[in-house]
Formats: sequence, structure tokens, C-alpha cells
Amino acid sequence: RLISNMADGLIVIDKAGYIVEFNNRACEIFGMNTNDVLGKSSEKVFSSIKEHFNSHGELDDEWNFFWKNRYYNVSTRKVSRNGKVISKIFVVKDIDENIRYEKQILESRERAERINYEKAIELIFACSAFLMVASVIVFCVYIFIAGVPPILEIGISEFIFGTEWTPTYK
Repeated sequence: RLISNMADGLIVIDKAGYIVEFNNRACEIFGMNTNDVLGKSSEKVFSSIKEHFNSHGELDDEWNFFWKNRYYNVSTRKVSRNGKVISKIFVVKDIDENIRYEKQILESRERAERINYEKAIELIFACSAFLMVASVIVFCVYIFIAGVPPILEIGISEFIFGTEWTPTYK
């Protein structure tokens, strides 16, 4: 009863390759019925995903795979007696939410880095704009201050409406 109601899928395969345990969670994950898989060859039952199970599973191992739009983690352990493998235990854990959260965290980090970069560039442009405006103001003030004495000497009406230019200011 404890094995049947585990949160993770549990599959036990004997040394001949036949399924001897297949709990309720494994049924949910793989969309199979316990009665349909117990005593059956694991290669036939898992023919559509056997590359995952055959390439791993000979040794104690752990790997992730994608099945029916979800991510799973499989831990494989061999059970030995007198140095001979008598069965293999597969624990299948649904890690889909973890993978999706990790992706969201990475996307958030990238977005934050992009925003920080954009803010830095905005600050650089704002400082550049401020310096340009300040330079124009300083230039205008200098022109005004340097130009007032000659204008007053010539006279405002002569400066504006005069037709003759004679540089006499010293």
C-alpha cells in the first residue's frame, strides 16, 4: 500500500526484464494500467521510450527525459544478491514544475540584466545630453557677455539696422 501511493512512480524489473512492480504514480505518468504491465517484458511495455531506459539502467544512474509534454527525472538502482543483479528499480519523479520554474528564473535574470543595461545606457545618454545643453548655455552666455560691450559702443539700432561693418573694437 505504501509503494502504491508513493508520490513518485516506482517500477521494479526483475533480472529477466519483466515488470514485477508498477505503482499508481507510474500508471499516471505513463498512462498505463498496473494489470496490463505486471509480468510483461519491460522492453515491450516501454518500446516507445526504451532508448531512455536501455541506455541507462545497467548501472546505478540518474537522467532526465521529456515524455508527453512533461519533464521527468529517473533514478535507477540495481538490487544485487551475492554480487549478481536480481532486479532494477526505477523511481520516476515529475520535475516539470522545477524545470519550468528554473526557466522562468533564468528569463527573469536575463530580463533584469537587460533592464540594468538599458538603464545604464539611459544614464549615459542623459549625462551626455546634460553636458551638451550646459555647453550650449555656457557658449551663449560667453557670446552674450563678450558681445554686449561692442554692441553698446556701436549702438543697438546701428548694430541691428546698419549696413556697414568695420571691425574697430579693440
